[in-house]
Amino acid sequence: MNHAAADEATRLLDDTRPTTLPPGVAAGLASATGLTATRAHPRTPRRRTRNTLPPPVVEALERLQISLMKADGQPRFSPVTVLGEGSQGVVYRVADRDCRREVAFKLLAGDHASAEDVQRFVLEAQITAQLEHPGIVPVHDLGVLRDGTLYYSMKCVEGESLADHLAPRAGRGEHRFALLEIFLHICQTMAFAHSRGVIHRDLKPRNIMVGIFGEVLIMDWGLAKVIGSDEGSRAVRGDLLPSTTDDAYRTMVGTAVGTPAYMSPEQAAGEVASLDQYRTMVGTAVGTPAYMSPEQAAGEVASLDHRCDIYSLGVLLYEMLIAVSPYERGDVNRVLCQAREGEWKRLDRRPGELPRALVAVVHRAMARDREDRYQSVESLARDVRAFLAGDAVAAYHESLGERVDAVAAYHESLGERVIRSLRRHRSQVRVGAWVALVAVVLAVTVYLVLAGRQRTTVETLRREAQELEFAGSFEESLSTTQRLLAWSPHDAWAGRAHLRLEQAIARRSTDEVRRQTEARRAERNRAEAQQLVEKARQAEATGSENGTKEATEHYMAAFGLTPQDESIRLAYQAAYDRLVEFRRTSADHARAKDSERGAGYYLDTARRSFALGSRFAQQAEARRAEAARIRAQPTYGSERRLADRLGLVEDAALRAEKSASAQRSLGLDALETALHLEGDNGEARRLMADWCVHQLREAEAREDDGRLVRAPVARGGSAR
Repeated sequence: MNHAAADEATRLLDDTRPTTLPPGVAAGLASATGLTATRAHPRTPRRRTRNTLPPPVVEALERLQISLMKADGQPRFSPVTVLGEGSQGVVYRVADRDCRREVAFKLLAGDHASAEDVQRFVLEAQITAQLEHPGIVPVHDLGVLRDGTLYYSMKCVEGESLADHLAPRAGRGEHRFALLEIFLHICQTMAFAHSRGVIHRDLKPRNIMVGIFGEVLIMDWGLAKVIGSDEGSRAVRGDLLPSTTDDAYRTMVGTAVGTPAYMSPEQAAGEVASLDQYRTMVGTAVGTPAYMSPEQAAGEVASLDHRCDIYSLGVLLYEMLIAVSPYERGDVNRVLCQAREGEWKRLDRRPGELPRALVAVVHRAMARDREDRYQSVESLARDVRAFLAGDAVAAYHESLGERVDAVAAYHESLGERVIRSLRRHRSQVRVGAWVALVAVVLAVTVYLVLAGRQRTTVETLRREAQELEFAGSFEESLSTTQRLLAWSPHDAWAGRAHLRLEQAIARRSTDEVRRQTEARRAERNRAEAQQLVEKARQAEATGSENGTKEATEHYMAAFGLTPQDESIRLAYQAAYDRLVEFRRTSADHARAKDSERGAGYYLDTARRSFALGSRFAQQAEARRAEAARIRAQPTYGSERRLADRLGLVEDAALRAEKSASAQRSLGLDALETALHLEGDNGEARRLMADWCVHQLREAEAREDDGRLVRAPVARGGSAR
């Protein structure tokens, strides 16, 4: 950085400082930097204070760090004024030249600090730094000045304490809801701290800041206590003061804390307790008596939990509502005794009207027994929010009469406000009445126009639906009818037409399903017939009589599946002719064998074959009857399951018919052989006559006049 820029930065930074500093600060700056701290400036100083900054503090803060923005080695931090002072330390407003801002430095009072004060101070900084929440002031750094004084830096909050904020507002009804909103912010912050295992133990208006932009921050965590923490959890933890390897500058437990040249006698003696030794002893009250819970006032430090903060929040809410303390102030011991015994003046015994639900919330938060209080800050905040929203709170059960009175009072006050407003704004009311009248006229006109348009649209849609239905476009007519019902849901004609069209579409769907089922069955028959033809061709390729006979049967079965296929019929006829040739060729050999067996053997074979044929025919008839029953069912056309079942049944019937035909053919062959051996056998002639009558009856039943019944021909050419 060049010198011109450095001078300009110095000028700008100096403009942010007050025009007049106390003499102690001036002396400190003069001794540390050789500059004059007091500077005349025509503008009004931002803040004046009567506090005098000690020169050692000024010197220690300015020696903490050299400014990066200044070329002449000026200090980065320069104290401005004292923000506050307590028993543990002093808070200074400090100008940060590098970041061009003001921060707050809290310094431990080293002259009178004990080992316990040191650890309390460190723990306060660690807890505040770990509680990263908008309602808690952020901590920037923790360290030791060159004179051995502990410090930590934090955000400088602009605003006022809650005590100053409550002074003109507490106990006044017009500010009640705004104060309850602040109370909810406090509850949110404490709920966060409790979720991290930290209790404050000193909640009071002086430890709460209200920013100039409405932010609410909880300060002074010096008496905070960490409860229920363990390794690996998100709970806040405190550590010992760290050691360094620099012998000239180190801070460690059990040894001196600070720089030897600036140590107090206690520091030089190494009186620094470990974190485990930093505890408030049982029997010692910790906190502010007017805001202590009974267990705090009794010194039960070891058993304290988050419910002690809930009690303090109850006291805080108490003071927000009526602007007085629940205890009789004046003597610390008397206040402490009242807090320990839970002796405070109940809100329902004080003059003035307060909402009973809100009174019940305060009483529950301040219950003497911890088990009777709210068990979490969230539940307390939930009741306050319910009160603000006008809902019932968990701490108070309103009677029916109170509910009625509240509603009546609300409506009465609302009516009075309306009447006053009307009288105050007469001209505006007249204009509003005329506007309302014009709006009503326009609304009626628009309604009539829309109603006429709706009638026209309904008639058009009805006529269009009728024309489409007459044309057979049921789907389009149904869509038009649905549009008509959308315009006029209660139109009776549209309702009847909608039902009628749905039924017509269902019937059409049933016919379509039937056609599809028949097409699928025909396709299966063609595929099966093709397979049978392939098998027949393979059987014919053997060139034997049995193969030719098997081929004839396959062709016959394939022709039964596809009667319209002329190629299968011709193939069957050719195979049958070859079979006849085979039989004629082997007739002589068969004749000798037949003579040996005799007519009785073939007659028995014919009977068995005809019996099996009759059994297969009965099975086929049963399957056909079942198929007829399936077709007769009302849901046949709409259920795919029934269509599939029908296909299976018809296939089974066809197979049974083919088996019956094959057995009858075998029986006929055996019967012909028996007649050939014994032409005068009466039993054989009777069986042949029965078979012929059976064939004629089947032909008449099927009206198959074009199909010839194969007449039995005796082996020798004579008809039997």
